[in-house]
Amino acid sequence: MRLWEDGFDHYGTDPDNLLDGSYAASGSAISILPSTAQAATGTHSFFFGGTAFNDFGAGTLRKVLTNSVTGLGKTCRVYMPALPTSTVCFPVIMATPTAATNRYHIAVGIDTNGAFKVYRGMFLGGSSSSPGTLLYTSDPLLVAGAWNHIEIQIGYSDTAGFIRIAVNGVHRVEQTGLDTLYNADPVLSDSTFIYSSSSATSGTFYFDDYILYDFTGDSAVDTDFCPQMDGSKPTNYIGELQVWPLFPNGDTAEADWAKSTGTSGYALIDEPSPDDADYISSSAAADLSEFDLEDLPEEITYIRGLGIHQRLSKSDSGAAFTKAGMKSVAATTDADERPITVAPTYWRDTVDVDPNSSARWTRDSLNAAWLRMTRSV
Repeated sequence: MRLWEDGFDHYGTDPDNLLDGSYAASGSAISILPSTAQAATGTHSFFFGGTAFNDFGAGTLRKVLTNSVTGLGKTCRVYMPALPTSTVCFPVIMATPTAATNRYHIAVGIDTNGAFKVYRGMFLGGSSSSPGTLLYTSDPLLVAGAWNHIEIQIGYSDTAGFIRIAVNGVHRVEQTGLDTLYNADPVLSDSTFIYSSSSATSGTFYFDDYILYDFTGDSAVDTDFCPQMDGSKPTNYIGELQVWPLFPNGDTAEADWAKSTGTSGYALIDEPSPDDADYISSSAAADLSEFDLEDLPEEITYIRGLGIHQRLSKSDSGAAFTKAGMKSVAATTDADERPITVAPTYWRDTVDVDPNSSARWTRDSLNAAWLRMTRSV
């Protein structure tokens, strides 16, 4: 089951925007931030760098899961301008925190030669940081100066844990029979950061096309995001995927939501950088607006899933609920109701099935579909 996807194309360049519902921690502006300097997909990626590496609170991107998992998969693209030069300051591509402050069950880092190093019990605490127990070191697998696609699958167990890693679509690491739990705490989030126990500034990197999935979940429901299983262990990967942004680019005849200015509703909600100065609004239940979306690039021919990320707020007290959805030909589908708060908050929903065909979206059907926004209460 897919748990999350992000291409970092709708936050602008202010890391504080990520804290509006998408992430539990995003570091500080001097350490990590959305960036246009490098992008694997779209216009932005996420940059890990700066001057505060030994400040363990300043360099972590942490995504909290909706429930605990015993098997977590992660795919992403990573661009390193140079390989890390320090063994005490390096990228950590995947780390699963315990409930203890800044302690991790498993952390997968990158060594000075491009190898993966897997640690149990890593601790982040500034100059007192410790990488924990080294469980495994791979051959050199990553290069600098290019985007590397990385997929990691971790099974969590005291005795039967495992680590599987693919690089650029090729299976490269298989380690089984591991203790992958630092303690009895459940696995509830995923973190990405630069580990450091010094003031060194080694290991800067860019991060894009971020996807999380639970491979022990409902594989019969979402086979594209649950690899084939042999018992509790996957036998394949979901592969090299892009997280491609599609912004609204046209109004339709269904346009109940009021415009704060101008005559085009889509032009008020199409900003890659959040702008609260203009917006659409609804004051009545059942208000519905539908919008055309940008077309996918021609080279994208297969669609694994569709995530709707929206930033919503209300102006005063009282109940306010909205639903996001899609319209395909004459058929419609809406996601769950979302309770809107006064503070601007990002909500994420999935509409992975075309309501017209009851099958996966195709490039043509998605290009012709409309985004729906309904105020339900």
